[in-house]
Amino acid sequence: MNVSTSKSTRMMFIGLLVCSITDAIFTDVGLRLQLIEELNPLVKHIYETNRLSYYGIKLLLPLLLLFLYPRLKPYRWIHASISVTFLIYLAVNVYHALWLSISLSKGLF
Repeated sequence: MNVSTSKSTRMMFIGLLVCSITDAIFTDVGLRLQLIEELNPLVKHIYETNRLSYYGIKLLLPLLLLFLYPRLKPYRWIHASISVTFLIYLAVNVYHALWLSISLSKGLF
């Protein structure tokens, strides 16, 4: 792996971690203010049972992927899958930012 690939991969993982954390925060805010509902039954159960566990899992999953990636990197589809995951998380965060800004502008909280 050359240096530029290594840097871009590192940046992708940092972006994935940041998106995961901001997704968790936006979701938590939306749930607490009753602006949204959690549709994933597993995440909903974890959130309702223990919010600290919810944040822990949201943080742990990208870190686990970061740990496992060096052992899986020969497979191109893994890198592509991580890139797609990052783009999905980014889209979800844009969606969160939109509903949050609309809620703020309408004075919903």
